[in-house]
Amino acid sequence: MCKSFPPPAVSRRRFLVQSLASASTLGLGMATPAFGQTNQVDERRTPEAAIEALLDGNERYVQGEPLSRDLDELRDHVRAGQRPLAAVLSCSDARSAPEVIFDQALGALYVVRIAGNSVDPGVLASMEYAVTLMRVPLVLVLGHTGCGVVAAAIRQVATGRQMP
Repeated sequence: MCKSFPPPAVSRRRFLVQSLASASTLGLGMATPAFGQTNQVDERRTPEAAIEALLDGNERYVQGEPLSRDLDELRDHVRAGQRPLAAVLSCSDARSAPEVIFDQALGALYVVRIAGNSVDPGVLASMEYAVTLMRVPLVLVLGHTGCGVVAAAIRQVATGRQMP
C-alpha cells in the first residue's frame, strides 16, 4: 500500500520565487540591475518602448541589416547585472532564437525556452522572476509556424490517442 504524504506547506513555484528574491536581497548578484538598484520608474522602460524596440529589431532582421555589436563591450556591460527590456517565452526550436529574430544585444531579452511554449511551474516561476525582480515591462509569447509539439498536441486532442 502506498503511503501518502501531506502536501508541502509552500508550492515549488512560490519557493523558487522566494528563493530568488532572497538571493537577490542578500546580494548574491542574481538580479542586480545593470544601471544600479533603484525603485525609481524609468520612463523609457514601458511596454510601448519595448514593443517598439522589438519591432525595429525585427525589421532590421527581415531586411538583413542587423546592428553590429562588440561582444567584449556587451559582456562588460552585462557583467554587473541585467535589465532586459522584455521577457520572452519561446519555443525551444533552434530555428526561432528571439535575440536573432528581434536583433537584440546580449542581456536585452530574458528568454525562457520550452518545447511548444508550454507553461509548467518552473516556466511560470521564471517569468514571475523576470516581472517581479527584474521589472521587465513586457512579457511576449513567441510562437512560430511549423511547431512539431503544437501539431502533435492538436493531433492528440483530435484523435484521442497518446503520442508515442
